[in-house]
Amino acid sequence: MSDKNNNNNQIEDKDNDEVFKVEKDNFFKGKVFWIAMIIYFIILSIICIAYILTLHLTNNLNFFDNTYRLLCDGFFIPGGIGLGIFALVFISQKGAFDMFSYGIKKAVYWTFFRKSRANSLPPTYYDYVQIKNSKRHNSYLFMLYPSLFFLVMAVIFLILFYVKGY
Repeated sequence: MSDKNNNNNQIEDKDNDEVFKVEKDNFFKGKVFWIAMIIYFIILSIICIAYILTLHLTNNLNFFDNTYRLLCDGFFIPGGIGLGIFALVFISQKGAFDMFSYGIKKAVYWTFFRKSRANSLPPTYYDYVQIKNSKRHNSYLFMLYPSLFFLVMAVIFLILFYVKGY
């Protein structure tokens, strides 16, 4: 009887260790996600400030007379760029460019390394896609949230521009 209890306790301890390991891994992934999102937000903020200063200095616009216009343009540009980069990464992660990649690699191997037996490329496109799908990571969502924030701010400043008139 005590052996059964001892075995059950070992199984429970093993399960608890696995749960702890999974929680630790999720915490680390969450931390990396937030750090990446903050860095991406800082990059978009730098683009926003640079664009506002460029508009202000090159067009001789008075910032106080054209506040909402400058802020709307300044927030829209990095939001659009960020959303465009997110879209490219998203479709790339889903496999939209796998056929081009495989075709180019196959052509290069066939052209330059035809006699070499050391070819790391799978023989069929299906095998290539299966290998690529097993290696894919879905770590691109950190780009979506800062980009949407900048676009929402641009819409808010656009509304204020039309309501206030300047």
